[in-house]
Amino acid sequence: MRGSRDGLYRRENGIFAFRYKDANGIWREKYTGKRDRSEAREFRSQFLQQLSQGVLPNELAKWRLAEAVSYYLEQRQGILAVRTLLSSLLRTIGDKRLDEITARDVEKYQSQRRRSGISAESINKEVELLRYLLKKARLWRKLEEDYKQLPVSRQSPRRALTIQEFALLVKTSLGNPDWEAACMASILAANTTCRSWEIKTLRLGDISLDTANPHLLVRRENTKSNAGAREIELNPLAVWAIQRLLSRAAAAGSIEPEHYLFPADLSRHTRDGDPLKGRRGFAPTLHQQSWRTSWRNMTRTAGLPWVRFHDLRHTAITRAREQGVDIAIVKSLAGHMNARMTEYYTHIGTTARRDAVNLIAEAYKPVLEMLGVEEQPPKGALN
Repeated sequence: MRGSRDGLYRRENGIFAFRYKDANGIWREKYTGKRDRSEAREFRSQFLQQLSQGVLPNELAKWRLAEAVSYYLEQRQGILAVRTLLSSLLRTIGDKRLDEITARDVEKYQSQRRRSGISAESINKEVELLRYLLKKARLWRKLEEDYKQLPVSRQSPRRALTIQEFALLVKTSLGNPDWEAACMASILAANTTCRSWEIKTLRLGDISLDTANPHLLVRRENTKSNAGAREIELNPLAVWAIQRLLSRAAAAGSIEPEHYLFPADLSRHTRDGDPLKGRRGFAPTLHQQSWRTSWRNMTRTAGLPWVRFHDLRHTAITRAREQGVDIAIVKSLAGHMNARMTEYYTHIGTTARRDAVNLIAEAYKPVLEMLGVEEQPPKGALN
């Protein structure tokens, strides 16, 4: 096992190897996997360079993607709605070891998701999750040079619905039981600024209607950031939608505080390996994962195929600003306010936020009249 000047020596099988000190100063042997000395010399040089830079793949590199996905979900503890996104990585790339994933795998993922109609912006965000796992395993650097994000238009795709468009969407979907959940959720989003995931994960115990100040609570584990955890006051239109949803939930057996406002329909659970797959009925302790099909049918029937559900959050924010609501109150309502702003705007309380949501409802007069919801004028001025 006598080495040469380049530090390489042959083992019995003809493979070159070398010795090195690890981060703890312990001598170890490393096989190059090469029989050609020049190739082995290049391998040794790259290995020692990575060792000195502290970027050698670690024990996570040997994990399979499914194991790494489980690790990610445990770290996030349900804070982000990433389970579906990560499962799409598994379906496209396969359950490879992390150190087996190549730049070609990433390109294949981008291509297949694009053909499925997913936006470039969303695909880039999904790849960021894979990038996170590979960075944890110290494997991303070898892919980084070949990776290119999909081009995204600089013009924001967000657009607020006009009052007429929102009224048309609601009118089109009312009375169709298959669209009930998505319809009521859209009314809720357009009046509260809630995101889709924040609505889907609402529990009955998060909703208070039998008070002088109807409101709902968005919990930290169900939103994107600490600022997203907030209490949101409810205007008459939002209360009307929640009452309809509560009746729907009760009919599905969702009646306890820990039960969900949108209980899962087991007949629509289609994930492979799901023990509930093929079952019928509703599961109050599980929440609905998607209303994509209903939403697509609703918007197309209304002649508004361009509308995304997230546009309703943008619509609520736009209506509030058009009604003269101070930007700080809008940020507080939407969960955009960071800790520093919250400390500065300590005067923003329940009354100010209630005035804000009532002003949003006032902007929706045609919808209020169409639904027969009693209007409550806003209290006080906002400045």
